[in-house]
Amino acid sequence: MLIIDAEDGTAPPESMRGIDFWEGAAPALAPCAVVAANCIGEEDEKEALTEVMTAALPGHTVWTVAVPPEADVSRRHSLLFATPRGCRVGSLGDALGEGSYVTDGKAWLDAVGRATGGAS
Repeated sequence: MLIIDAEDGTAPPESMRGIDFWEGAAPALAPCAVVAANCIGEEDEKEALTEVMTAALPGHTVWTVAVPPEADVSRRHSLLFATPRGCRVGSLGDALGEGSYVTDGKAWLDAVGRATGGAS
């Protein structure tokens, strides 16, 4: 799992929004890898980052999740995930519970591992 939670006033930073960053990271990812990136921006900025990630990670599906209300942040915040094509994303929701807010990092990583077919 690659988790990107970096910022330079925006998240991810400008340097991570280009195809070069993602193409550089892609060869290091295992086929069952999940990528998670924090994104702060308007819809067009989220769409641009989704397009870049999709182009650089052709074996993955990129999707957006709203940050849970418990995070108490603006609607400009969202999380982008890139999951391997064929990933059983539904099983992740089943494991965590619909609308859950996970505070146990180990349990979350175990659930992601089961959902992607990777080791937990």
